[in-house]
Amino acid sequence: MKALIILMLILTIFVGVPTSLGFISLYGMEFDGPISIFKSGNYNSSMAILWILLVLSHVALASLVFLTTKLYFKTILIPLTFIIVFIVSDFWSFFLLIPFIIVWIIALVVQRKRDLLVS
Repeated sequence: MKALIILMLILTIFVGVPTSLGFISLYGMEFDGPISIFKSGNYNSSMAILWILLVLSHVALASLVFLTTKLYFKTILIPLTFIIVFIVSDFWSFFLLIPFIIVWIIALVVQRKRDLLVS
């Protein structure tokens, strides 16, 4: 189970697509882009709030590695929050999140099977 969560985290960092503008990745959309915008001073409060929510949901996602046996993991709230905030901040990031979503669904199926075996 932890391997699937680690794979989910790796996918949030390294998934991207080459374009005529260069390589666009989830990492760049979450860290490089917003940080350069904040440095230039061209941001508004809603953008800052979305970015803070995105970083917090990413931290919560990283903490799932340590919570696989806890009740928190059995809820779908943390990965779902991460996906929703990413899509709200940039709709086109949904396509980059598809591998993450697939691995997340596999992790949920594995967790459900594990719960059925324990019951």
